[in-house]
Amino acid sequence: MLYWLAELNNGRINKDRFILAMINGALDSEISNDNLILENKNEVALYFVNAGFDNVDDAKLIMEGITDDKDTVHYIEGRINNKYIPLNVWNIYKTPIVVTPRYIPPPAQIAPVITSSATISVNENNITALTLTATDVNGGAITYALSAGDSVSFDVNSSTGVVSFKIAPDYETKTSYTFTVTATDNTSRTTTQSVTMSINNLAEVPTLVNFTSSIDENVSIGTALGNITITNSGDTNITAFSLSDSTNFEINASGYIKTKTALDYETNTTYSLEVNATNTAGDSANKTVTININNIKFNETPLR
Repeated sequence: MLYWLAELNNGRINKDRFILAMINGALDSEISNDNLILENKNEVALYFVNAGFDNVDDAKLIMEGITDDKDTVHYIEGRINNKYIPLNVWNIYKTPIVVTPRYIPPPAQIAPVITSSATISVNENNITALTLTATDVNGGAITYALSAGDSVSFDVNSSTGVVSFKIAPDYETKTSYTFTVTATDNTSRTTTQSVTMSINNLAEVPTLVNFTSSIDENVSIGTALGNITITNSGDTNITAFSLSDSTNFEINASGYIKTKTALDYETNTTYSLEVNATNTAGDSANKTVTININNIKFNETPLR
């Protein structure tokens, strides 16, 4: 040790080399051999690292086979260069040094994790509901399925996770849906998630049908022309009707249109009216009503 300490103090070796000499059991009585062993181990250590090996236990076992004889260096370097480290290593004196192959466990088989939300809301009257998503640490493909609850109301693309309504939802019919999502990876490991979907109520305007009627000129005031047809009142009942021409026509609360004046073919042959229907929620819609006036020919034979 005194020799190596003197070498350190005189600046002929650095601190790392001094520590390595101590670890390898430097002995002052065999300075020349000790120095050679240290140099040989340094050389083998560089070969070990440069070859891409990093197992500490392997390194320790290899170092035990290094002596002051350069042949031990050549032998071990040959083993390292040929990637023979996971085998039994022999030193120059044919003493076996057992290097145990490292066990590398297979990738962990973990079930996929569903990342799409368990609570969502969608607008009524839309077919597309949501897109399911999940992650898998094994990197394989994930398939999706629905079950339980209201799952029969939906279709799901097992590959993309896109979930669609079979029939567009109507808030006035059903306000929420529930179902269970199952995500399966390529190792058949599964994860489930309960999903609750609420339906958003949208303002719906009334739906009116275009109306056309014909009437003879000069009919009596109050003659009925017909009734406005409504296929959908929206979210609430119709409470009011109005006409764009309230001078010649009138409409009652039931959507029934009547004449308000005597109509003359020579004055106007066609009337185009805008009918407005409004429901309790205040939503309204317009439709065009066409009234055609029939020309009535009178007997105009001159008096004698």
